[in-house]
Amino acid sequence: ELQIPMTQSLPISSLAIDANIGDINDNVTRAEETKLQIPTTQSLPISSLTIDANIGDINGKVTRADEAELQIPMTQSLPISSLAIDANIGDINDNVTRAEETKLQIPTTQSLPISSLTIDANIGDINGKVTRADEAELQIPMTQSLPISSLAIDANTGDINDNVTRAEETKLQIPMTQSLPMSSLTIDANIGDINSKVTRAEETELQIPMTQSLPMSSLTIDANVGDINGNVTRAEEAELQFPMTHSLSMSSSTIDANIGDINVNVTRAEGTELDSSLQEDVMKPKEGTILEACESENKVEGTQNVQGMNSVTNNAEMKELRRGMRLRKPNIMLKDYVRE
Repeated sequence: ELQIPMTQSLPISSLAIDANIGDINDNVTRAEETKLQIPTTQSLPISSLTIDANIGDINGKVTRADEAELQIPMTQSLPISSLAIDANIGDINDNVTRAEETKLQIPTTQSLPISSLTIDANIGDINGKVTRADEAELQIPMTQSLPISSLAIDANTGDINDNVTRAEETKLQIPMTQSLPMSSLTIDANIGDINSKVTRAEETELQIPMTQSLPMSSLTIDANVGDINGNVTRAEEAELQFPMTHSLSMSSSTIDANIGDINVNVTRAEGTELDSSLQEDVMKPKEGTILEACESENKVEGTQNVQGMNSVTNNAEMKELRRGMRLRKPNIMLKDYVRE
């Protein structure tokens, strides 16, 4: 009996795999019962394979005997540019040829652009394409920050539209961790659309929280959304709140000394609470136009002209305004004073 035990590392270039029949061929001549091992202790490019096979051929070819076990385990990072996903059928295509039972993993350990996908799939194709086998699970989890320029808000309907194409079950988050202009939103939505629009399932909740100091033009919105037609709209039961308290300087308003109207030159949303700090020491009587003193109280009466609020404010609606604008001098109407 001649036994030539051999454990040998072959350079990967000495192997070739016939994708049609699964044979492994090389150019090394060995005696019968030779054991060939190609260890997994080195970093290989994506086209390299790790093979542990029992060889029973002395004709210069490495083929698989009837009892031989061919295992080609591979866990490899593919560059994202080597993949293409057909959103209609869920196939994954690349240009890498692999044998059966190859496991392909594309880890999520790097920052990818919005068009990139994270895929963990078991592959069962040896025809030069990476497709999803029947038992393979294709998951495309993605949590990504979108540039605000990819969103557009319809002020009339409240719809939010974007131009980013995503596959099914994509999770989209648009966080807000800085001071943002009026057009910025915070969205956490589960996506179920493979067309060119991002839609939401019925249970999707849209929240636009804001926990920081924003400029006067910023809004605080908290709304529950129930629209799955490609637009983000406000459901019937959604609560839209625009709470905002802002102090106006004297330069933000003008007073008509003849009729007592107060005109505010600040643009605010409807429902905004106005807290003004007008004081007597920044005003003086206008010569020749001193009108009647107020007999009962020293409160401001007049109108508040604010963009977005087109009607004249009555006494009841001016309650909060009066509270912050009481004059130090009793029984004198604010209309008797003008700015310096």
